[in-house]
Amino acid sequence: MIGLEHELLSVNLKVEHANMELPRLRTRVNELQAYTNVLKPASTGRTTPAAPATGKSVVELERVINAMKRVIEKLQKENAQIRSQMESVTKENQPAASGAPQTRSNEEFENLEKELKQSKKKSKSYPGRSGLLC
Repeated sequence: MIGLEHELLSVNLKVEHANMELPRLRTRVNELQAYTNVLKPASTGRTTPAAPATGKSVVELERVINAMKRVIEKLQKENAQIRSQMESVTKENQPAASGAPQTRSNEEFENLEKELKQSKKKSKSYPGRSGLLC
Protein backbone atom coordinates (compact mmCIF):
# COMPACT_ATOMS: atom_id res chain seq x y z
CA MET A 1 0.00 0.00 0.00
CA ILE A 2 2.82 2.42 0.85
CA GLY A 3 4.47 1.69 -2.49
CA LEU A 4 1.29 2.58 -4.35
CA GLU A 5 0.90 5.83 -2.42
CA HIS A 6 4.50 6.73 -3.18
CA GLU A 7 3.95 5.97 -6.86
CA LEU A 8 0.73 8.00 -6.87
CA LEU A 9 2.48 11.01 -5.30
CA SER A 10 5.28 10.69 -7.82
CA VAL A 11 2.84 10.64 -10.73
CA ASN A 12 0.90 13.59 -9.28
CA LEU A 13 4.16 15.55 -8.98
CA LYS A 14 5.04 14.83 -12.60
CA VAL A 15 1.56 15.95 -13.73
CA GLU A 16 1.85 19.23 -11.80
CA HIS A 17 5.31 19.82 -13.23
CA ALA A 18 4.02 19.16 -16.75
CA ASN A 19 1.09 21.52 -16.20
CA MET A 20 3.47 24.27 -15.06
CA GLU A 21 5.87 23.64 -17.95
CA LEU A 22 3.16 23.63 -20.64
CA PRO A 23 2.44 27.43 -20.77
CA ARG A 24 6.15 28.24 -20.86
CA LEU A 25 6.74 25.85 -23.72
CA ARG A 26 3.75 27.17 -25.67
CA THR A 27 5.08 30.72 -25.30
CA ARG A 28 8.49 29.58 -26.49
CA VAL A 29 6.98 27.83 -29.52
CA ASN A 30 5.07 31.00 -30.45
CA GLU A 31 8.25 33.09 -30.16
CA LEU A 32 10.18 30.68 -32.36
CA GLN A 33 7.41 30.67 -34.95
CA ALA A 34 7.50 34.46 -35.02
CA TYR A 35 11.26 34.35 -35.57
CA THR A 36 10.93 31.88 -38.41
CA ASN A 37 8.29 34.04 -40.06
CA VAL A 38 10.61 37.02 -39.88
CA LEU A 39 13.55 35.07 -41.23
CA LYS A 40 11.66 33.48 -44.12
CA PRO A 41 12.22 35.10 -47.49
CA ALA A 42 9.69 37.75 -48.40
CA SER A 43 6.77 36.76 -50.62
CA THR A 44 8.22 38.93 -53.41
CA GLY A 45 10.66 36.19 -54.28
CA ARG A 46 13.74 37.82 -52.74
CA THR A 47 15.93 35.74 -50.55
CA THR A 48 17.74 36.97 -47.49
CA PRO A 49 21.52 36.90 -47.73
CA ALA A 50 23.09 34.06 -45.83
CA ALA A 51 25.50 34.85 -43.05
CA PRO A 52 29.04 33.65 -43.63
CA ALA A 53 29.96 30.52 -41.73
CA THR A 54 32.68 31.65 -39.36
CA GLY A 55 32.46 28.80 -36.91
CA LYS A 56 32.33 31.23 -33.98
CA SER A 57 29.49 31.58 -31.57
CA VAL A 58 27.54 34.78 -31.05
CA VAL A 59 29.18 35.32 -27.66
CA GLU A 60 32.65 35.10 -29.19
CA LEU A 61 31.71 37.52 -31.94
CA GLU A 62 30.30 39.98 -29.41
CA ARG A 63 33.57 39.82 -27.45
CA VAL A 64 35.53 40.54 -30.60
CA ILE A 65 33.26 43.48 -31.43
CA ASN A 66 33.63 44.95 -27.93
CA ALA A 67 37.40 44.56 -28.07
CA MET A 68 37.50 46.28 -31.44
CA LYS A 69 35.37 49.14 -30.10
CA ARG A 70 37.83 49.65 -27.23
CA VAL A 71 40.78 49.69 -29.63
CA ILE A 72 39.03 52.20 -31.88
CA GLU A 73 38.24 54.48 -28.93
CA LYS A 74 41.86 54.29 -27.75
CA LEU A 75 43.17 55.16 -31.21
CA GLN A 76 40.75 58.06 -31.54
CA LYS A 77 41.96 59.49 -28.21
CA GLU A 78 45.58 59.13 -29.29
CA ASN A 79 44.83 60.84 -32.61
CA ALA A 80 43.13 63.73 -30.83
CA GLN A 81 46.14 64.16 -28.53
CA ILE A 82 48.58 64.09 -31.45
CA ARG A 83 46.49 66.61 -33.39
CA SER A 84 46.41 69.01 -30.43
CA GLN A 85 50.18 68.66 -29.98
CA MET A 86 50.74 69.31 -33.68
CA GLU A 87 48.55 72.41 -33.57
CA SER A 88 50.46 73.83 -30.61
CA VAL A 89 53.82 73.17 -32.29
CA THR A 90 52.76 74.79 -35.56
CA LYS A 91 51.40 77.83 -33.72
CA GLU A 92 54.72 78.32 -31.93
CA ASN A 93 56.74 77.96 -35.14
CA GLN A 94 54.71 80.38 -37.28
CA PRO A 95 56.43 83.75 -37.87
CA ALA A 96 54.87 86.91 -36.42
CA ALA A 97 54.58 88.49 -39.90
CA SER A 98 51.91 86.00 -40.92
CA GLY A 99 49.46 87.44 -38.42
CA ALA A 100 50.00 84.75 -35.79
CA PRO A 101 50.30 85.88 -32.18
CA GLN A 102 53.82 86.40 -30.93
CA THR A 103 55.32 83.89 -28.61
CA ARG A 104 56.46 84.81 -25.15
CA SER A 105 60.15 84.74 -26.06
CA ASN A 106 59.60 87.21 -28.93
CA GLU A 107 57.78 89.56 -26.58
CA GLU A 108 60.59 89.30 -24.03
CA PHE A 109 63.17 90.03 -26.73
CA GLU A 110 61.28 93.14 -27.85
CA ASN A 111 60.96 94.34 -24.25
CA LEU A 112 64.70 93.91 -23.73
CA GLU A 113 65.46 95.87 -26.92
CA LYS A 114 63.23 98.70 -25.69
CA GLU A 115 65.00 98.73 -22.34
CA LEU A 116 68.38 98.83 -24.10
CA LYS A 117 67.32 101.80 -26.23
CA GLN A 118 66.01 103.62 -23.15
CA SER A 119 69.25 102.91 -21.31
CA LYS A 120 71.30 104.27 -24.22
CA LYS A 121 69.22 107.44 -24.25
CA LYS A 122 69.72 107.88 -20.52
CA SER A 123 73.44 107.24 -20.78
CA LYS A 124 73.76 109.95 -23.44
CA SER A 125 72.17 112.42 -21.09
CA TYR A 126 74.95 111.82 -18.49
CA PRO A 127 78.15 113.71 -19.37
CA GLY A 128 81.29 111.59 -19.68
CA ARG A 129 79.49 108.24 -19.53
CA SER A 130 77.98 108.06 -23.00
CA GLY A 131 80.41 105.45 -24.37
CA LEU A 132 79.91 102.77 -21.69
CA LEU A 133 76.61 101.27 -22.86
CA CYS A 134 76.91 101.80 -26.61
